[in-house]
Parts: sequence; C-alpha cells; structure tokens
Amino acid sequence: MAANTVRRRGTDSSGRGIFATDYMWSWWKRVCKDLGVTPVITQGAWMVKNGGGAKASAGYHDGGGTFDLRVWNLTDAQVAKVVRTCRRYGAAAWLRNLEHGGFTDPHIHFVLPTDTGLSPGARWQWSEYLAGRDGLASRGRDYHWRPDPLVAKPPPGRKPVRELEVGMWNLRVGRDPAVVVSEVRQFLDDRDLDVLLVSEAYQYVGALRKALKGKYRVGTFWARGKSARDSAVISRVGLRTGRRYLHRLERKGWERRPGRKGLHWARSAVSRNVAGIRFIARHDPPGPFGPRFPLRKLANETSFRTMTRLGRRLNKAGRPWVDGPDKNRLKSDPVSQEFLDATGATAYGSGIDWAAASGVKVSDMRTHDFGTSDHRPKTFTVTKETR
Repeated sequence: MAANTVRRRGTDSSGRGIFATDYMWSWWKRVCKDLGVTPVITQGAWMVKNGGGAKASAGYHDGGGTFDLRVWNLTDAQVAKVVRTCRRYGAAAWLRNLEHGGFTDPHIHFVLPTDTGLSPGARWQWSEYLAGRDGLASRGRDYHWRPDPLVAKPPPGRKPVRELEVGMWNLRVGRDPAVVVSEVRQFLDDRDLDVLLVSEAYQYVGALRKALKGKYRVGTFWARGKSARDSAVISRVGLRTGRRYLHRLERKGWERRPGRKGLHWARSAVSRNVAGIRFIARHDPPGPFGPRFPLRKLANETSFRTMTRLGRRLNKAGRPWVDGPDKNRLKSDPVSQEFLDATGATAYGSGIDWAAASGVKVSDMRTHDFGTSDHRPKTFTVTKETR
C-alpha cells in the first residue's frame, strides 16, 4: 500500500536522513499544523536505512513510528504542548532528560502505534504507555498529562477537538506601564498562551496593543472610556477571531473607600469569539459589601445578574463560553452559586480569580508565582467539546 511506502523526508539535526512512511508523514504534518510550528527532528524512523540509530535509542528507531524532537529551543510550556498534542493525535510521547532516562541531550520521544513496521522496543513502549507507565526500562509511572479517554489511534478528520492554552490575570492599576507590558509579554511567551483574559487594564491596553502587534490581538473598546477598556481579551494572531462585545456590568457606580469623594465609575466586561469559543474578560465591583457600602453590594450583584443573562443567551444559542476574572467573590459565595446554577456553568480555580465555563472542558488549572501585581496569574487548558 502507498501509505506504507517508506521515503526520505529530509535531513535530521545530525545530517542523517529522515525516513518515514507516507502514513506517518501525513500524520506528522497534521500535528505540526495544529501546533502552529514544526519541531526539529533529531532522529527519525527507519534508522536502519542510515546504518542504525543512536546507541541510547537501543534500536527503537530501527523500524517505523518513532521520532525524536529537539527541545532546547522550546519553553517548558511549548514542550508540554508538543507532548499533549502528540498524545491527542494517538501517539505515546515523553520528554526524555537526565531525570527521565538519564539523557544528557533532552528531547521528546514519541511512538505512533498505527504506523507500520514498529520495532519490538517501540511496540513495548506503546504497551507501557497504555498501562500508564513511562516507557523506560525502570517501568516507572507516566509523568505527563494523559488524555481521558486515552487516544489509541489518530482521530478521523482533519483535526481532533480544539485545545487552547488560556490565562487570566488582574493586572492591577497604578503600576508602571512599561513593567506591566514586559510582564505580560513574558507571561504570554513563557506559557505559550493562545488567549489571555486581563482586568484592571485600562491604564495599559494602549501600550499592550503596540507591544503585541503582529503576534496578539488586544480585544477591548479603547475609545469608550475607562469602563470599556478596563478588561480585554488578548488572543493569538492566526486563531479564528470574531467581533468584540461590550457588556455594561452595571451603570450606577459605587462608593469609594473612606476619604475619597464621589462614586467609582461603573465597570464593563468585554467578550470575543476565539476559535469558536466566547471568552469573557470581566472585573466585578469589589467589596466590602456591608451596610456602610450598599452601592458596592448592589453593583456587584447587578454585575453577576448581567453575566447570568449573557451566559443564558450563549447557552440558548449553543455557544460554548469561558468567563474569566476578577469576580471579587469566592465561588462558594451564594451570589456566585446562584450565577453558576442559573447558567449551568462549572467553576474552576480558587480565590476570587476563578473561571466559569459551559460547553467546554477546563483542565490543568494552575496558579503562577509571577509578576508584581497583587493578583497571581492563572493558566488552564480549554478543550472544545463535540456536540
């Protein structure tokens, strides 16, 4: 069969031929298209055609279905994304380094079980992966994220379910814009994010738009005042992106803290469709909500009611959505629970910076000790569910 024909595809990082079947090469191109980059191959399959593979590979690359990929030019987040993507496409993939396998030249090793002509070692590694182990002689536990359910063969069609890396962060007003821009750029790059939801951003969105131009879009309403640009949806250029929406959370404002005159201006949320998912960046009015501050309590509760109406509309239209920070209430608070019950959304994370989502799966929620804001940024993976 033509799919099983082994051909030379180029040269690896050591100057040796890269060999793969038509089937595996087609699979690899699908993976790279989903990643948006093409990782460097340091060792291909069918290394027997090159006189044998690396000694440390123990013959695993002599047949089909196996590649090694360079990682020294990738961030930790990008390495994790490559491993996850390979696994979502039906391969066993691991990062090999000193800690895992004693390799002095770190790399990603993967086995595609549906390719033809796998060596006995490669077939053994696949069976170890199915059993939840690491594919090493020590037979340790798998140390990477595992799909649930496990993907045992490449999904049909052009692409499997869409997966996005998302962050959320209250940037905190009153800081040096140059510092904030530098931190946001570093956070986007280090975590290889597709979407970042930011709040308390009205002092920084202008500088962010300039600094991120060509790589990310900053979705906000610049010309409509502080309220309209207090939050923003930052999305990677190249992702399918729809129009922006402005949502007035409440319209009266609320009491400033003692010693400050007048009312605080009313806040707004911003939402945008990115890759078929509506992402919402919001910043609800803060407490305290005691009797001395009745307008604060009213403003926050009105904000939640506004978001409840939006969530219901999106649900009725069959549109998946993710609602980011900063809600200024714990998810266990009765007001938060009322919002979640009314929309059927699931809450993720802790503190007042938690996410709510409907129609998508959220996983791998992490809080990062990064930046100089008094809010720590969070990241998570969003997987769009099939309907």
